[in-house]
Amino acid sequence: MTPHHELLAGRRIAFGAIGGAQGGPRTYALELLRAWAAHPPSWAELLVLSDRPQALLPESAPGWMRSRALPLPHPVLRPLAERFAIPRALRAARSDLYHGTKNSLPSGLPCAAVSTIHDLAPFLQPETFSELSGRYLRRAIATACTRAERLIAVSRTTARDLVDVLGVSADRIDVVYNGVSEALLSPAQPEEVRALRQRLDLHGPLVLCLGTVQPRKNQLAVLEAFVRAQPRLPANTTCLFVGRAGWKTQSFERAYAQRASRHLRWLREFPDRDLRALYGAASLFVSPSSYEGFGITVVEAMAQGCPVIALDRGATPEVVGHAGELLPAPDPELISEAMVRLLEDRALHTRYARWGRQRAAAFTWRSSAARHLASYARALGEDIVPAEDEAAPLPAEAESGARSSRAPLSAHAS
Repeated sequence: MTPHHELLAGRRIAFGAIGGAQGGPRTYALELLRAWAAHPPSWAELLVLSDRPQALLPESAPGWMRSRALPLPHPVLRPLAERFAIPRALRAARSDLYHGTKNSLPSGLPCAAVSTIHDLAPFLQPETFSELSGRYLRRAIATACTRAERLIAVSRTTARDLVDVLGVSADRIDVVYNGVSEALLSPAQPEEVRALRQRLDLHGPLVLCLGTVQPRKNQLAVLEAFVRAQPRLPANTTCLFVGRAGWKTQSFERAYAQRASRHLRWLREFPDRDLRALYGAASLFVSPSSYEGFGITVVEAMAQGCPVIALDRGATPEVVGHAGELLPAPDPELISEAMVRLLEDRALHTRYARWGRQRAAAFTWRSSAARHLASYARALGEDIVPAEDEAAPLPAEAESGARSSRAPLSAHAS
């Protein structure tokens, strides 16, 4: 088998990504570019096509990595803009392959194509999207699946959904897990955590819920759970929501307006450079999303030793394993009980922190980036032997211990 870094020798690759909006797809694109810059492939060129390439390119981008800014209009007009702008850029660059990193591919591509499908939420949970957005996203995903030579699924769950929901042939799909930023794999330093806590005026435990506010993420359930749990939590415990407003946020915004206080806050923007300190300052990370194709924020929290409360749905159990508290439903009462339990039981809190770090260490962007090269090579017709699964299992004793630790809460939940 050809070593990964020697694949695509002399090839010209184009990489389409959105840089202007925070979220999983931007993190995905940013970290892949960083990994390739640190461990260069043998390709001739990587052309980054983005609305804000300056937000994605590494500080010291190598000479073979160049960029071109493309306009990103309203979603209604985006397919029309992509149809002309991207193929024109690919022809000018004489690209051999184009990678659309966010669930879509334009028509008229003059080269081979790969598309990353992060999840099939618009198909599986259409009620959590606006009518216009849902229709656009379903059409974009379905079309990308027909145009791409290869599809990259960020989990086995997404790969299975592609087969079951859209009828994609499994032999066209490469499962390539996301990773954890190298900066987040090292523990937050005490001084940066102290500085962040002082800046945010935090004087007790922090319950963190990070992600775009939208119905699928169930932030409203977290808010209600915290209000229920607050009398039983340690003094000065704060629940902090971090993330921009997405769609259908009215219910959360009304509840937040009624309950907002020093101990219940929402930051709509937060700098990426301070994420490690934020995860490091958190006592709990709560992410009861009804469906995730991977869940980057969850594995990032685990990497920082922050115990996770999430749902036993979508790809979350695939990523978390037994290194977190997985609930059967986004029920405020269940979330509330889990919050109290993990903040009261220090031994369990410590075990989950240790297991989370072990589990998160299996997900690296360097390995993910290498596996992307193999997918590109397959799209170009090269014969590549399939790689083993990215995520390593937890040690048997940790798996067994986690099952035992979670049993009481699972029994209560049923």
